[in-house]
This record gives sequence, structure tokens and C-alpha cells, in this order.
Amino acid sequence: MSTPHLYRPTASTLFEYLDRKSRFIASAHPVESSTEVKGILQNLRQQNPRAAHVVYAFRVGGLTRDEFGMSDDGEPKGTAGRPVLEVLRGSSITNVLLSVVRYFGGTKLGTGGLVRAYTVAAQGVLEQLSVEVLESRTSVLLECPYELHQSIRRLCDGYAFQDVRIDSESFGSVVRLELNMRTELVPALEAALRDVSRGTIELDALRGSSE
Repeated sequence: MSTPHLYRPTASTLFEYLDRKSRFIASAHPVESSTEVKGILQNLRQQNPRAAHVVYAFRVGGLTRDEFGMSDDGEPKGTAGRPVLEVLRGSSITNVLLSVVRYFGGTKLGTGGLVRAYTVAAQGVLEQLSVEVLESRTSVLLECPYELHQSIRRLCDGYAFQDVRIDSESFGSVVRLELNMRTELVPALEAALRDVSRGTIELDALRGSSE
């Protein structure tokens, strides 16, 4: 059985919802860590000093880990951040911050009205969000003699392995290359390297990541 795809946003987007003169300005932002979330929220608060609330939920990770967070930012508990988070959990999108800036319109919406408004705002911005598939990638290290260097570079640049990136090269007694590739390509590249080097070159895994 294949694993369902996860997606990540490719750009930020906005959506506005109006309920009884209260404005709910939802935005979705690509993020890679909770540290980035804090910076974006700080900017939103600076850009909206008259807003009553800056509610948010976020998800980062996805393939190797999952980290969630949320805040009601002064709204009654469970009426704001939780509905936004539930919308996010119900999607297949990660590495995203959903924020909803509320400008109070003078009429209280009640618990049910708040839940509905924040849910509609979060759903609306996700529907407009441009996304791409989140891929699992792996960084590997290999060492090769100078006489095989160009052959290995051609292999990495070739059609079969066109998604392999050479992140760094260093030259000492041997050539050291750090490669980054989709995790699913690692076994095929290892087999090709064994053929080129007659079994003398192996890959050493450095780390995995999500891209």
C-alpha cells in the first residue's frame, strides 16, 4: 500500500471572511520550524496593532516528525486556535503556519459563532493555497579516487539520477562529495556506484530530511 502524500505550501496566501462586521483575515505561510513561526507572528502583530486577536495553528515536519502548536490569543478557550488546528490536521499539508487576525466588529459572536468563523477562515485560506509534494531526502557522503571523480560526476548529473544534488566537494588524498537526493534513489545510486567503481565505493548516510 502506498503512503499518502504530504504537501507543503510554495507561497503565502490570504483569505478574508466577514461575520457581523468582524473581519477574519486568514493567512498561510510556509515554515520549516517553530522558530520561524515566532518571527512571522511577531510581524503580523506589528502589522496589525489594532487587531483584537492574532490566532494561529502550525504544523512542521511530517515525514520524519510532526510538531503542532496553536493559540487562542485571548479568545474563549477552544473557540479559535483549536478550530484552526483541526482544519490543519484534517488536511495533508505540513510546514505551514495558519494565522487568523480578527478585527472586532462590535457584535459578540458567541462560542458557536467563533468556532464557525475561525473554521471558515482557515478552510478558505487552505483552499487557495498553492502546494507541492513533500519529499523525503537523504544526504550521503562518498569518497573516491581522482581517476573516478569525473565518472561519478557524470553519473550524478545523468538522466537516471537527475534529482541528485552535489552539495559540496573537497579535495585531499581522495575526493569527498556530499550528495543530496530523494531517499528512494539511494539504493539505485549505490548499485550504479558499485558498477562504476567495481565495488570499491559505498555511500555513508549523513542525515535525512523533508523537502
